Amino acid sequence: MRMSKRSQAMMEFLMTYGWALLVVLLAIAGLIYFDVLTPSSYFSDSVDLGEGLLVTSSSANSTHVRMVVKNGLGSTLTDLEINVSSCGTSTPISLGADDTADVLIECETSATDRIQTETVTEFKTIAKSTKVPHTVNGIAFVKVKDGNLYVNDTSGDAESGGEEGSGEGVYAEVPYSLSFGIDEEESLAGCSGDSCPSWDATNGYYFDSDDSISLDTSLPNDIGTNDFTLAMWLKPDTQVDTTAYILEQHLAFPWTGLFIAIENNQNLRFRTKDWPHNDVTYDISSYINDGQQHHFAFSREGLDLKIYIDGTEVISETQPEIANLDQSYAGPPTLGQHCEDQANTNYKGYLKDFIVSTDDSLTAQQISDLYDAGP
Repeated sequence: MRMSKRSQAMMEFLMTYGWALLVVLLAIAGLIYFDVLTPSSYFSDSVDLGEGLLVTSSSANSTHVRMVVKNGLGSTLTDLEINVSSCGTSTPISLGADDTADVLIECETSATDRIQTETVTEFKTIAKSTKVPHTVNGIAFVKVKDGNLYVNDTSGDAESGGEEGSGEGVYAEVPYSLSFGIDEEESLAGCSGDSCPSWDATNGYYFDSDDSISLDTSLPNDIGTNDFTLAMWLKPDTQVDTTAYILEQHLAFPWTGLFIAIENNQNLRFRTKDWPHNDVTYDISSYINDGQQHHFAFSREGLDLKIYIDGTEVISETQPEIANLDQSYAGPPTLGQHCEDQANTNYKGYLKDFIVSTDDSLTAQQISDLYDAGP
């Protein structure tokens, strides 16, 4: 049988270039086999628990899977638990309509890339005073990463790293000695009447340029000469006052102490002792009144003072000495205003998830993961 010219040309092409295509395919297969190339890393996480159960965030490491679950079913769910196939089941919780909860599931896995598995979610709804059970099947594709998972948990139990009843706990698996406004409204003992900020579940406490809260703590004294980190979510409005204090506690001598302030709607100043030393400033004019929540962290690491915004270090400056903050102060640490209630010193905007680690500073990765976890 005579071969057509078209068939002959095709065969010649394959004979000439087919070996090159085969080499490319073998090279790609080798990269995938030796984990140099991981195709699934180019796809985002996806968790489908079933209709009405929205997973707004997810992450996994070698021991746990974390999901942030929003109840979109329109009624309170009781005994809600999520089972991840071949892993484990979360602790049962109740979740109100439109409420959100962090869910942590034990999952010992050898996967180094991505967990791909089925899920089974069980919960009960109440109808005519009777609890009605529901079971919903779903599927999860979650990237596995090194390090801690970051879960909003202030239980302070032994498993999460704190001692029961100690007043300490964890936020995002980061130990803290002081916290305020972590995902829920708190009893505000440090203010009264119109001076108390209002609470918003999404953005946190709103300081209206006339609000402040005195914290019942010896914060700087606990820090002393330790490395430390203060972290929080802020949504700053245009400031009314020239120096708007987000946090302030000073010594009897003016211009000394621990404070974080926005100056002239431009510079964010972080100070650990006295002017003009032991402080660092950064221009945040682009973050003011932009309608977005931003994560801010302030760290002292040895002689270095650092500011992080949205998980990224934006400035670091070496100081001449490590300031000892274990001093006698003129007033308590105050959020939203100068601690002596001075005029023209009020912060205006939202504040949420305020934590302080007084024994050591958080690592850059921990701060980045706090930002990734969201407000």
